[in-house]
Amino acid sequence: MKKVTKYSLVAGTTLGLVAMLGVANLSPVNASSKTMKTNRIVDKISERFSLDKSEVAKVFEEERLVRYNEKLSELLADGKITEEQKTLMENHFKEMSVKRTEILNSDKTDSEKETALEELREEGKQFREDNNFTKLGRGNGPKDGKGLGKGNGQGMYR
Repeated sequence: MKKVTKYSLVAGTTLGLVAMLGVANLSPVNASSKTMKTNRIVDKISERFSLDKSEVAKVFEEERLVRYNEKLSELLADGKITEEQKTLMENHFKEMSVKRTEILNSDKTDSEKETALEELREEGKQFREDNNFTKLGRGNGPKDGKGLGKGNGQGMYR
């Protein structure tokens, strides 16, 4: 019974932190400083509750993917993207998430990780330009900057 309570507490705390910190902000590559803070949160949770760091990180990534897919479904339903574009964006998100995780789990210094994440962010920008996703504005909203009224304006790709 105690074990179930501990895991319930950890799961609730983790999901609460994900929501509170906006870690799952629909971006395959967050700004480097925000990502580094997220990595530190993962470290703290795994240390405090004696959990495997990779499992805690996986919870954060899974939540990011769920929220990203929800946003893509909204954009598809609103007619802002096609089914083909949705699939292309989903595949790109998964690819970028793998790269992001590899960077964060590497033995690089925080500074080197930030540089690598910035390069990955630029790769994401180029992907949007190459595939004409810039019409979505900065992330998920129209170009007038009003967005969809959700979040802090970081958008789908940041």
